[in-house]
Amino acid sequence: MKSRARAYCSSANLGSGFDVLAVALDAYYDEVWAEAEPAEQTRVEVVEVVGPYSAGVPRESNTAQIAVESLMRKLNVYARVELGIWKGVPVGSGLGSSGAAAAAAVVAVIKALNLEVSRDIAAKAAGEGERGSAEEPHYDNSSASLFGGIAVIYSLDPLKVYSFSPTKELQFVIAIPRVDLGDKKTKKMRSVLPRSITLKSHVEASAKLAALILGLQLGDPELVGIGMKDYIVEPRRAPLIPAYHKAASYALEAGAAGISISGAGPSLIALCHDKSDPIRDALRTAYEEEGIAVDVKKTRPAPLRPWPPL
Repeated sequence: MKSRARAYCSSANLGSGFDVLAVALDAYYDEVWAEAEPAEQTRVEVVEVVGPYSAGVPRESNTAQIAVESLMRKLNVYARVELGIWKGVPVGSGLGSSGAAAAAAVVAVIKALNLEVSRDIAAKAAGEGERGSAEEPHYDNSSASLFGGIAVIYSLDPLKVYSFSPTKELQFVIAIPRVDLGDKKTKKMRSVLPRSITLKSHVEASAKLAALILGLQLGDPELVGIGMKDYIVEPRRAPLIPAYHKAASYALEAGAAGISISGAGPSLIALCHDKSDPIRDALRTAYEEEGIAVDVKKTRPAPLRPWPPL
């Protein structure tokens, strides 16, 4: 039995939504094909990794492989599974590359084996795949790639994810600088975060998160922009992101409703009002002035995936 699935890239946090919110974006995607058949013991193997961003992606301990192994354990299902990955999401960019591969693999195997899987189990398995790149599970990027639209993690134990599409269309611009933040980027970016915050900071952050989720639901750029202003995580990470301050300043001056680091960076994501071209041009100019090559793309939230997947 053979099946194929696609999962879009994603941008996590959007400022105040650290570790609990991500949006799937139609700018890039991964595809995974799975060939699976029942067996006495489970064996999952990645047999090929191809595509424009396949260089350096391992076949052993791959996020897709780990996610599928996790899915099999949770369902107590035994199968021999071969996976092929087409990498269309830039690796190490802060656009959920590992989460996209894991999500696509989970969906492909569900379809190949005709499994009945709840959203919660699928989200848990896809998030476990992140151990292959981040050494610990993260559920925001992988859930957005798995379900499409905007994913909100509203419970961690047990894991619960709510997904929705904005009632009005939103448009973003993403800037992907061609810089390398080094090995174990996610771990490094988490290491600079504060271990505790004041009650006042918690209340302020909660207000920003409320604005972010409400704005995304309503498709209201003003509200989303307020929610993208983070005072806890972003200030600690900003010094590690090349050209962050100049790019953010230029984008806001060009009319962006908000801008934030995408995931652990180095990419930035800006929210537009009506016109995206001035923001796109401003971001490109900011990086060029710093001598940094950059890819800048207009993008929108990816569509929701029907569940169970078709």
